[in-house]
Amino acid sequence: MGGTFSAGGASATSASTGGASMPGGGASVGGASAIGGTPSNSGGSPTGGLPGAGGSRATGGVTSTVTALTGGATAAGGSRATGGATATAGATATGGAATGGAATGGRATGGAATGGMATGGTSSDTTPPTVISVSPLNGTKGVPASATITLNFSEPMDKASVSSALTITGLVAGDLGLSWNSNATSLTISPISGLTYATGQAPGFAAKTYTITVGTGARDLVGNAMTAAFSSNFATLRRVKYDISPETIIVSDTYMNPSNSCVDPLSIGGWSGSVSGGDNIAYLVFDVSAIGSASAMYAVESAQLSGHQTSPTGNFYTISAVHVNKIQYDSMLYNIQSYPVIADVGILASSYVAVSTLETLPSFKPDFVSNGITKHMYTIAPVSAAWSSSGAGANFTCLGFLLTVTYVIQ
Repeated sequence: MGGTFSAGGASATSASTGGASMPGGGASVGGASAIGGTPSNSGGSPTGGLPGAGGSRATGGVTSTVTALTGGATAAGGSRATGGATATAGATATGGAATGGAATGGRATGGAATGGMATGGTSSDTTPPTVISVSPLNGTKGVPASATITLNFSEPMDKASVSSALTITGLVAGDLGLSWNSNATSLTISPISGLTYATGQAPGFAAKTYTITVGTGARDLVGNAMTAAFSSNFATLRRVKYDISPETIIVSDTYMNPSNSCVDPLSIGGWSGSVSGGDNIAYLVFDVSAIGSASAMYAVESAQLSGHQTSPTGNFYTISAVHVNKIQYDSMLYNIQSYPVIADVGILASSYVAVSTLETLPSFKPDFVSNGITKHMYTIAPVSAAWSSSGAGANFTCLGFLLTVTYVIQ
């Protein structure tokens, strides 16, 4: 030992124990360097800084470990002196300089690092989310059944909370296919079974309305909830099924003896007399102008011809069937058996049923939609001659024929 040491105060002459002496202070333990860069006999080397305990070095002038003073205890981030000695060397900082590092009364105070990361903070986002747009727009009419619904939000949303807060009248949760964009700001809703139309027999009925609601349970990604529920509605197209009775029924035989009188039952089939026989044929004229212009329609879906039967005569359906042709209409209704055939529509009845139906849309639609034709004329005749079989025939009621046009409008 090359000096004296005072446990109750500061030493006048410092002695090092296995190291270099410290001017104006206590002995270093384990060989820390003296201020000014003189190396000790053991431990670490200085880098222009304060002495380290156990051979540590200071980097950039800030102590990275703790200085031990004989007669006192070690403080983390500072030093504590026993008996009133003041330790100099501030608090440890990682990525920043220490602020206020002097020990007061033996304990380091104020050793907070400047430039470090704050922990335990809260988000500054307190803005509630909103729905900023919707498609179809609120109040839209004439939405097709295939439409999807899109909701756009003001910020990324918590998907589960939106799903729980979402309702659409007329649809249940299981009917909704939900898909989000990549940043969760836009939700597309695809009704799995599609939307539906209100249906009626005249254009005056109300359309079906759907109301979309997003309740206040919908939250953004940090938990802010919508402060007010969002609501919007739209109406789908309307499907009209319009029954049209024939304005004219002409009954003619094989010898072109037409009659404008229809008497029940109207027999489509054979007749026989004392010297001859033949087949009865009916001509039906439908005026569809009551349904309006095709240009005002979203679509024409069907044009179904139907007839009400009574029991057939003889073995008609064993030897024949009831066939329909569409023929070119002429207002003169003269020599009608020579009118050109526009389309072979098909078989109206091949057996006895109370109501026989046949779809005529493939021939009806081009005439009505493309050409604007409102008078449509059909022949109802046996497929093959029935007169030779004791006057066998299919029997219909005169008022039982209908052309039912199904179309979709706004």
